[in-house]
Amino acid sequence: MWPMSETNQDKPVTPGAEPVFETPDKLWEAACSYFQWCDDQPMSLVTTDDGVGFTFPREAFYCWKGLCKHLGCERGYFTAMQERLEPREDEEAEGFKHVLDMIDNVIEDNKITTGSGELGLEE
Repeated sequence: MWPMSETNQDKPVTPGAEPVFETPDKLWEAACSYFQWCDDQPMSLVTTDDGVGFTFPREAFYCWKGLCKHLGCERGYFTAMQERLEPREDEEAEGFKHVLDMIDNVIEDNKITTGSGELGLEE
């Protein structure tokens, strides 16, 4: 079960909706709550060698789909947010752009360090 972020439980998000996060810091806090949730969820990777199964504990993988599920939104929400922010150059827009870049970097770094991309677990 994916818990929804406390910052978004009563505000369903749809593509094109106004941002639920009042500040870039609130968006970053919500993303970090998802990353922490993933880190706290043990997963098992099962491999076989001549029919014998081996189980290796691993951290859960970070992904945009999981983040959206955690926050109670769709991926299109972030796509629409990026499109609305793109032409803007004010401080708030730059803050949100920076946070979205940081989230993307954390997810990509996690794919590399956990090997999720090599396992075919890309989004």
